[in-house]
Amino acid sequence: MILCGAIAAMTIGFSACTGKSDAPKTYGDSLAYYLGQAQGMGINQQLERMPEVAANVDKKAFLAGVKTVLDADTSLHGYLDGLSMGAQMAQQLKQWEEAGISVNRDMLFAQLSAGLLADSVNTEELQKVNEKMGPLMEKAYQAVMNKRMIDQENAAKAAAEKFESNKKAGAEYVKNLMAKDKAVKVTDSGLAYKVVKMGEGAVAKEGDKIPVVYTGKLIDGTEFDSSKGQPVEFRTNGVIPGFAEALTTFPSGTKVILYIPENLGYGQQGTPNIAPGSTLVFDMEIGEAVAPEAPKAEAAK
Repeated sequence: MILCGAIAAMTIGFSACTGKSDAPKTYGDSLAYYLGQAQGMGINQQLERMPEVAANVDKKAFLAGVKTVLDADTSLHGYLDGLSMGAQMAQQLKQWEEAGISVNRDMLFAQLSAGLLADSVNTEELQKVNEKMGPLMEKAYQAVMNKRMIDQENAAKAAAEKFESNKKAGAEYVKNLMAKDKAVKVTDSGLAYKVVKMGEGAVAKEGDKIPVVYTGKLIDGTEFDSSKGQPVEFRTNGVIPGFAEALTTFPSGTKVILYIPENLGYGQQGTPNIAPGSTLVFDMEIGEAVAPEAPKAEAAK
């Protein structure tokens, strides 16, 4: 399931409480209180960064599922194991149904119950059942794989179209900007920029570490990153090409606005909060570079 794949790595516990409550007084309450907050807010942030996933997530239904497990009697190990198995089977059924295979869930549960509650199991009969099930499972597997291939092809096509659309929009944005503001220049690589204040310090070299105060936005004004007014150190060879070019072109003390095209930014990959093909706008102030330390000479023997 998409949601599980997106957040499973970060969920070590959940809080079902969404309203305000009294401050925790005991260690156990504190653990529950802050773990619940951390998980709830963390999952919500993940969904904010993945709108294509969030669009298919019913948060209340998700919480209802979590609460069902949390409210279970933990002394009934069989019940908890059944919940776990049921969740796994539900995921499998969802894949089959998305692939066009209608599954009779009542029949499935009835046969599962009959097999589990029988006084004994006939080995030969079980072998015959498994022989019949094999081809059926193979057919279901192929249907799921075919559906997955179609989905991947459609997703790739949609992504390519979105990439081209964003790339075109970015190019038009910079073109119109340059037509209106003659102070906006462009380098041979395609990096557009506007110097607000030219610095008088040294120009950094490749590999140098440089403190930068910056704010990154998309062309629609959406902010995707910021140093919050404080300098953040970067290696010139550890950032996207457009950012690196600016750091090794302008002297320290320079205030400049960058307009980074997709090929000098995140290209076709994008990031969770930057769509593929996006042109990036950075307001930045470059600090004093620090050269990397020279390798220490080997001590004389």
